Amino acid sequence: MDDRKILLLNQDYKVINFVSEKKALTYLFKDKVEVISYWEDSHKFKFMDKKIKQPSIIRLKYFVKVNGFKNLSFSKRFLAKRDRFTCQYCLKKLSPTQLTIDHVTPQSRGGKTTYTNCVISCWECNNKKDCKTPLEANMKLHSIPVIPKYIPITMLVDRPLDWNQEWDNFFRDEPDYEY
Repeated sequence: MDDRKILLLNQDYKVINFVSEKKALTYLFKDKVEVISYWEDSHKFKFMDKKIKQPSIIRLKYFVKVNGFKNLSFSKRFLAKRDRFTCQYCLKKLSPTQLTIDHVTPQSRGGKTTYTNCVISCWECNNKKDCKTPLEANMKLHSIPVIPKYIPITMLVDRPLDWNQEWDNFFRDEPDYEY
């Protein structure tokens, strides 16, 4: 068996998760999936009287409802996604290295690190606001901070180190940033 992961897609070609070769073979044996592509340089193994390469992408033959998340813990990555990598004060687009987290109610005044009290800001705006509220700093907050309602599943799965370029086609809903 190989250590490489296999991308599991829902019937509608949306990412569900990565699975092990053993799990993928179980799905194949039970006729629950179809193989979309194979690892090019993989070994061949015997499966149902045929020799096949290790799958790289498999797709379920039926639709599975994916519930998303129940309790999304605070993360700079998800906060940046929620705020679309945009400073919530000056509306400047930011790269991952440029963004900072601003506490609307400053931590020095009891403000918590939560989705409802934090926004993405550029360094300049965060520095200008300092330990003040937006009103005290005479700065307009362009959106009310809320708990994210939707984070694409592709941002929630742990990406394997051995990446297959064909998987990129199914991870298009992420910005071209590294986290």
